[in-house]
Amino acid sequence: MPRMTDPPLRAVTFDFWNTLVDQSSGTSRHHRLEAWLEVLEAEGMAVERAHLDAALDVGRTAFDTAWRANRHYGAADSVQDSLAHLGLQLPARVVDALIDIINNPPGLRPSTSPNVQVALEALAAAGVRIGIICDVGLTPSSSLRRYLAEHEILGFFDHWSFSDEVGTFKPDPRI
Repeated sequence: MPRMTDPPLRAVTFDFWNTLVDQSSGTSRHHRLEAWLEVLEAEGMAVERAHLDAALDVGRTAFDTAWRANRHYGAADSVQDSLAHLGLQLPARVVDALIDIINNPPGLRPSTSPNVQVALEALAAAGVRIGIICDVGLTPSSSLRRYLAEHEILGFFDHWSFSDEVGTFKPDPRI
């Protein structure tokens, strides 16, 4: 509880995943896997689900390694590593489609965490500035902003710092 001598709250920052948006509601991995299977099948390539799942793990593990080293690793990197694991060389248009699936998993619309809109409305009504500080995963900030806009809460934010735009991850002070 605030004391009478405490200065008024001027700003609050939120993380994105599991604070504003419930990550478990997204199941981006499932959406990506299914969409990749469709693209590869349309190209006449039958890839076993388990083998593709392992290939996507290669990309996710490489992302985690890069994240710990504070190095950017995006969708194009993940697709390249996953395709190398599968031993596939695909036309550029197919690679671009797979990159787009990583960036924007089809059918993915994660839900907001409980009471987020109510909290944002209360903070805004109190004149508190609201920001996001987020280490993005393979889903880029453009998609994260779109999710917030779809839930009609993007307008509450006065500022955001997404790692793919800032070029560094938390706890680096630049973000």
